[in-house]
Amino acid sequence: MNTIDIQGFRIINNSAGSWEILDSFGAFLATYFPVFLALFLMLKWFQKRADSSYRVMLLVSIIAFILSELLAKLVGQLYSHVKPFAALPNVHQLIEKEAGNSFPSDHTVLIFSFMIVLFLHTKTASRYLYLLAAVLASVSRIFVGVHYPSDVLAGASIAVVTGSVCYYLLKDSVSLRKVVAYVGRIEGKIVRRK
Repeated sequence: MNTIDIQGFRIINNSAGSWEILDSFGAFLATYFPVFLALFLMLKWFQKRADSSYRVMLLVSIIAFILSELLAKLVGQLYSHVKPFAALPNVHQLIEKEAGNSFPSDHTVLIFSFMIVLFLHTKTASRYLYLLAAVLASVSRIFVGVHYPSDVLAGASIAVVTGSVCYYLLKDSVSLRKVVAYVGRIEGKIVRRK
């Protein structure tokens, strides 16, 4: 582990333990952000029934996540290190985790895979909120003591590159539009039966 990575970790992680509200917020983000992201995406899926391009974008984000996660697992096989709380003394560990491989951050891969596609698809200024949320949720993993900055940067890099490529290659996919139309027909039949 290089000195710069450890110093970056210390700067962020040493902020923990001073304010209970900040610790609670950081632990909440580090633990539950993926749950809220999943709920948000499901809500958007049903809310945007008439917007096939938005629904295609949601499918693209799922594909981007799957590919990013596979790539991250491969990278993790080529290079690994244990989580900071298992390797360094005096770490503020705010959530429970096993002391396995820390590189790259799976949470960061998950979050950035979806957020970069949402960012690229959205044309209003609100698009920057997706990136802000991704950065905050990812940095929270350092704050709570379970990842180094390099873990987060590697996870974000993998997800941003993969997500961007997927978005530009698949956003106009005829096959994905057919999937969206087919699912829409099934949803229509279900709604009519009720």
